[in-house]
Amino acid sequence: MVRVLSVHHFSKQHIQTVEQPTATAVAPPNRLLLALSSHCIEVRDLASDADLLFSFPTVDEVKQIVHCVNGDYIATLERKHSRQNHETFYARIYANWDSVATLQQSKMTSSGVSLGVSECGMVQPMRARIAGRVTPTTNQSEVCSLEMIELPVKRRPDLINCCQVSGNVLILSSKYLMVYKFCVRTHDISKLRFIDFEELSLLLELSFRPTQISMCENYIACLNDTCVHFFTVSQIPHGEFIVTKKNQNEDYTFYSKTDEAPLNYKQMLKEEEMYNYNIITVNLPSIIKENSAIHKHCPFTCCDAGMTVNIKSSSPIENWSQSYQVNNLLQLKLKPMVIEGAHRQITEEFKCLVLKPLYIPNTHKPKKSDSYRKPLLKSEYGHCLNSVACMLTTQQEGYLYIFCDNTDPMSHVDNCIAVYPFTAPVYKIVLEDYILHALTETGLESYTLRIGHQLTRNVHKVNNINVACPSVKDSVCLVGLRPFIGVEQLLLSDQYLVLLANSDTSPTHSVSSTNSCSLNWTLYNLELPNALILYNDFLSLANIHQFTSPQTYCHLISEAHMVLKITLMLLKWRSKCENAVNSILPQKNDNDELIEAYKNSCRLLGDYYVMCKDEYNYTLSLPYYKMSQITPLEVLKRVQEIQNISENNSMIGLLYYLKTVLLQIKTWSEADVLFTLLGEQNFVETVLDLFSKYDSDNLSTLVLKNNVLREYATDKLIHIFLQNNLKDNKDLIALAVLYLQRYNQSEALVIIESMPYDALYEILLSNWELLFETTTSSKAKDCGTSFSELTDILISSKPQMLAQLLAYLITDLRAVSLEKLLKVFLEFLPSHISNEGTNGSLVLQILLEKFFKNYYSLPENVYRKTNYDGPTFEALKILVRTYLSQLQIWQMNMKQQKCKSNDIDTKQYDVKNYLSVLTADPVGDAAKAETDEMFDKNIESETENCDNLIKNTTVDGPNEDYLFSKIRWPYLDMMPPFCEDDVAKICTNGSQESCVKNNTETDLVLKKLQALLCSQLVPKQVINEMLTFFTMNVDFKGNMSLQSIVLPVKDGTVYLLDKCPQCAVQYGKDRFTKDEEWTNLLVLMQLKISTLYTKANLKRVCQYHISLLREILRYLATTMPLQRFLLILPQKVNTDSSENKDDNNTTNDSQDTSRDGTLTNESANQIDGDGFGKNNNSMTNQSQSQYNIVWDDEDFYGIDNYEPYILICKQTAHANHIKRLIVATGQKLLTTLNL
Repeated sequence: MVRVLSVHHFSKQHIQTVEQPTATAVAPPNRLLLALSSHCIEVRDLASDADLLFSFPTVDEVKQIVHCVNGDYIATLERKHSRQNHETFYARIYANWDSVATLQQSKMTSSGVSLGVSECGMVQPMRARIAGRVTPTTNQSEVCSLEMIELPVKRRPDLINCCQVSGNVLILSSKYLMVYKFCVRTHDISKLRFIDFEELSLLLELSFRPTQISMCENYIACLNDTCVHFFTVSQIPHGEFIVTKKNQNEDYTFYSKTDEAPLNYKQMLKEEEMYNYNIITVNLPSIIKENSAIHKHCPFTCCDAGMTVNIKSSSPIENWSQSYQVNNLLQLKLKPMVIEGAHRQITEEFKCLVLKPLYIPNTHKPKKSDSYRKPLLKSEYGHCLNSVACMLTTQQEGYLYIFCDNTDPMSHVDNCIAVYPFTAPVYKIVLEDYILHALTETGLESYTLRIGHQLTRNVHKVNNINVACPSVKDSVCLVGLRPFIGVEQLLLSDQYLVLLANSDTSPTHSVSSTNSCSLNWTLYNLELPNALILYNDFLSLANIHQFTSPQTYCHLISEAHMVLKITLMLLKWRSKCENAVNSILPQKNDNDELIEAYKNSCRLLGDYYVMCKDEYNYTLSLPYYKMSQITPLEVLKRVQEIQNISENNSMIGLLYYLKTVLLQIKTWSEADVLFTLLGEQNFVETVLDLFSKYDSDNLSTLVLKNNVLREYATDKLIHIFLQNNLKDNKDLIALAVLYLQRYNQSEALVIIESMPYDALYEILLSNWELLFETTTSSKAKDCGTSFSELTDILISSKPQMLAQLLAYLITDLRAVSLEKLLKVFLEFLPSHISNEGTNGSLVLQILLEKFFKNYYSLPENVYRKTNYDGPTFEALKILVRTYLSQLQIWQMNMKQQKCKSNDIDTKQYDVKNYLSVLTADPVGDAAKAETDEMFDKNIESETENCDNLIKNTTVDGPNEDYLFSKIRWPYLDMMPPFCEDDVAKICTNGSQESCVKNNTETDLVLKKLQALLCSQLVPKQVINEMLTFFTMNVDFKGNMSLQSIVLPVKDGTVYLLDKCPQCAVQYGKDRFTKDEEWTNLLVLMQLKISTLYTKANLKRVCQYHISLLREILRYLATTMPLQRFLLILPQKVNTDSSENKDDNNTTNDSQDTSRDGTLTNESANQIDGDGFGKNNNSMTNQSQSQYNIVWDDEDFYGIDNYEPYILICKQTAHANHIKRLIVATGQKLLTTLNL
C-alpha cells in the first residue's frame, strides 16, 4: 500500500534550452556534462541556472559518459565511423578536464568575447596516452594538461561504468566483463604523480547479454529486458573448497555453503540422532524467497539456476580463476504472463537498475599483516561499506533490495525490503539518500525510501530498549507527483534534479526514442530540498493530524525522523587535490542544526508512544527518549503539557518509562545526575508518589532491582509500604530489604522467616542480585564481591533453600560462575566463626553436592574423568574435605564422651580443624593465624554449632538419594561401621564390643563420601591426600572401607582379606573386571587358610575362611561358563612328583566346548581330577609359585578339590541350555499359532 502525501516540494525550478546531447552525466558538486555530436563535452553549472562554464574536445562522438569522483576523471564510450561506414568503439578516460576552464576563462577575459564550440579545443592541446603502457612525458604531467587515456580493450566495448570510490572501470563486451583497476603512479623522471589504469586478467563471462551494467566496490549488477544478475567477486580463503567428492560411491562432503551444492543427508541424520529432533526442516534459499510475501506475486523467478558467471583469465601468465569466486545475490528472470483468452503472450520488461553503496563511519580498519592481501576490487574505504542498495524496476513496479556487506551471501534472508507500484510505466529512476525519483510516461513521481530503516538495523542493535527504528514494512509514501511531457533523461546531482526533454511535446512521443528530428532540448533544473527543509515539511503536515489522525501523525513523524537519521549516518565524498592528483576524502554531515532536529524528532516520537495504551507501542517511548538524550524530568514536563492540551490522560506509558529508567541506574554518579530538585520536592519522591498512586504493584520491583534507589529513598519507601498495608510476598521481601538498608536485622529476619518456602525461593531466584554485594576500590582495578546482609540472614535461617538457589544460579541460569562463588565462600567462612560460619559450611556442602549432581548428569562431563578445570577441581577437593572434616568432628565428639577432662581442648581442635580443612589452600598463612585467634574466643559455642552441622546434613531424607548413590558398591554395607566384623566375633566368641555405632547423620556422610570415591572421578591428587590422612587416623570412622575404595584392586584384595574377609565375594562382584583377579583372590584365600591352619588357636577362623572360599567357588560355578571357570581355577601343586601327569594327555578345551560355552560330556570326562589339566594362565602360575601352597593335612585337602564345583558348573550350563531351548520352542510355537 502507498500513502499519498504532498510533502516534497522543489525549492526552485529553472528552464533552459540546450543542444541535443548524445550522452549526459553529472559531476560533483553541481555540474552537468553534455556530450555533443560536434565531438565535445559541455560543462554547465546547475547552481547558476545551468549556464555554460566551458567545454573540452573529445576524439570521437561520445555515446556514453560517466564521471568518477575518485580521480575526478570522465570515462566515455566513443564511436567512430570509417569510410566504409563501419563503426568502431573506443573506451577513453579524460583527466584534468576541469583545468581547461581556467585557460578558457583567461582568454575570454582578455578578449572580451566568448569562445565558440569549434574553438574549445584550440586553447589547450589534448595529450594522449595508452593506459598501463605509456607514461606521460614531463610536459604532460603539468597541472593544466588535458589528458586522454585510451583503455586498450581487446574486445569491442559495448557499455562502460565505474566505481565512484575505488575508481575502477568496468567494461562490457558482448557477454564478457573486463575490469581496469584505478591506480596512482609516480613518474620516474619528474617524480610527479599521475593516474593510470591497470588491466586485470580477470574476465567474467555472463550467461546473457546485458543492456545496463553497474559497479560499486566488488559488487556488479547486469540487466537486460528479461534478466537481472547481481553478484560479488571475492577471494577464496586459503584452504577452503566448495565441494569435494572422493569417489563415485561416496557422498559429497561440504566445507562451505553454496546455493548450488546438494544437501548433506548424512550430516542431517547425525544431527537428528544427536539432538533427538522429531522434525528436520530444510530451508532452501530459492524456495524461501519465492514464498516470501514480497515475491508472492512478482513477475519473475527469484533464483534462476541457469544464470551463472564463469571466471576466466585474459592473461596466459596470471590465472586468477582459481583464487576468486562469484557469490550470487540476485538471479532474476521474468516469467511470461499469459492472459486467459488472449492469443499471445504478454511479457513484462526490466527497465532500470541503480546501485547505491551505503558507507558509514568505521574506525576499525583491517590489520595489514604479512599475509594480508588487499581485496582485488575493494577500495581503501571498503571497510566503511556497510550495505549496498539495489533498485530495479519493471514497467509497473520497483523492487528495493539491500545486501549487508559483512553477512553470508548465501543466507536465507529475503533482501527485498520494499515494492513500489508506479502510477504509470517507468523509464528512468534516480536515488537520493531518502527519496526515490521515478520518470514515468506521465511525469515525475517521488517516493520515500526504506534504505535508512534497514541500514539502521544493520548498524545498530534495534532492541527497542536503547535503539528503536520505524518498521521496514511501513507503507511507502508518494510525496510528489508532477506532470512532465517528453522527458528523455533524468539526472541527479548533489543539490539538483535535471530533466532533459525533447521539444516534441506530442503525447504519443516515445520516451525511449533516440531518433528525434529536434536539435534543441529543454532542460528542467529543479533544486532539491535538503534534509532540514524536507523534515520541516513533514513536521508541518504532521501537526495538522496530531489529534485528528494519530496514526497518520506517527507515520509522518517517522518518515521525517528517518530522513534526518540516514543523512547523519551516511558518509559523503569530497574531492581533494594532492600532488596534481585528485583523490577523495570521506565527510560526515553532522552539523549542529541537523543533530538538534534529529533529537527533536526522537522526542516527538517518544511523546506519541508514551501516550499509547497498548504495550507494544508505549514501550517504544523508552528508546526514543534515550536517543533524544532527554532527561526524565523533561519527560515529565512534556507529558503534562500533552495531557493539558489533549483528552488523553494515560499514565501507563509514563510509568513504564520511569520504571525502566530507574531500574537501569547502576552507579551513584548516574543517580546524582537524575535525582535533581523538582520545585520543592525531590524528583525521586515525585516519581514514587506517582507509582504509589497509579502503579503500586511495581514498587517492590523497583526496590528489589535497584540498590541505588533503596539508598536514596529508604525512609520514603518504607513509609509507602507500611501506609499501603502491602501483604504480597514480593512486597514483604522488598520491605525486608529496606529494613536491612536501615540496619534493622531483627525486623527483616521476622519477615523472611514468616514467608513460605516456595514464594521466597521464586522471588530470590528472579532477583538473585540481592544475594551479593559489589565493592569497588580506588586502588584495585577489579571489583570485590561478597555476600549481602540478606544472604547472611538466609544462611542462618534457611540454609537449605539458599544452597538450592545458589546451585541453580551456577548450573541452570549460569548467572554466577563456580570460581567466583567459591571465592566468596572461602572469604566468608574464616570471618564468621559463629552459627553463621557453621551454616555457611553446610550451605557450601549442599551447594557442591547439587552442582556435581547436575554436572555429571551431562554426558560430556561423565567421560571427562579427572580432566577438570581449576574451579571444578577445587570444588571437588573442598567437598571431599568437608565430608572428612564432618566425620572427624563426630569421631572427636565420641572421644569427648570418654575423656571429659580434655573437653575444652578437644572442642577447640574440632572446630579449627573443620574450617581450616575447607580453606587450607586458598586462604594462606596470615588469614589462618587470624582465624586461629578468632577461634580461641568462641570455643564453647562453636562445638555445639558443629554438632548441629552434622545433624543438618540429613537433607536427602530416608531415600538416600545423594550424589552417586546408585553407583556406591554394595560390599561397603558388609563392612564396619555398617556391619559387624565376623572374624572379630569369632575370635572373641561375641564378647567384643560392637563396632556398629548407629548414627544416622554420620552414616549418611560416610555413604556420601564412599559414593563419591566409588565414582572414580576424584582426582589422583585428592586420593593421595586421603591415603595419607587414613594412615595418620587409624581409628577414623569408615577408615577400612574408605581405604578399600581408594586402593588399587590388587592391593585392595589383599587388604580386605586381611581386615574384612567377609565381603570378599561381594567385593569381587563389584570391582573385578578380569578373570586373573578372581584367580588371585582364590590363591590368596587358599594361602590365608594354610597360614591360619598352622595356628591352633585360630581353627574357627580357618574354618570361616574355608566357608568363604566355598562361597566364592560356588558363585563362580553358577555364573560362569565351564571353560572360563576352568581357566580361573588355580592349578593344584602336587607334593609328590610321581603324581605329575603328562601334558600330552591334556584335552583341548576349545575343541570340546559346545557353542554355548559349556563342555561336552566327553571333554568333561577327560579332565584330570587332580589338576583339571594344565592351565596356561600366567597370572595363576606366578601366584602359585610365589606362595608355594602345600597341603599336608587330609582334613583340608578339600579346599583344592574343585570336582563338586565343576559338576555344579556343568549342571548350571545344562539347565541354562534347556531353558533356552524351552524359550526358543515357545517362541516358535507362538508364531505358528493362528490367533
